[in-house]
Amino acid sequence: MGSSQLDLMDYNLILNLETFKINILLYLYLYRIFGGLFEDIKRRLPHYTSDFTHALHIQCVASFVFMYFACITPVITFGGLLGEATHDYMVRR
Repeated sequence: MGSSQLDLMDYNLILNLETFKINILLYLYLYRIFGGLFEDIKRRLPHYTSDFTHALHIQCVASFVFMYFACITPVITFGGLLGEATHDYMVRR
């Protein structure tokens, strides 16, 4: 066997071992109630605080406010026009 064949066999062995590890972890997650969910929360828990602190950055707050008003303005306009078109019959009195 040549050197390249041994390297390819080593690579295939490593790849198969990694696939085997992944399959074992998936088996452990899937056959426990909410196992994958609990593992995911444990893995991501350190990042949750930074998610909330980054959301309070001034650029994020500005984009939230902009998107809010950009989405709510057409709704208010459409409601006003629909009220005029129906002579305010859409309001129950």
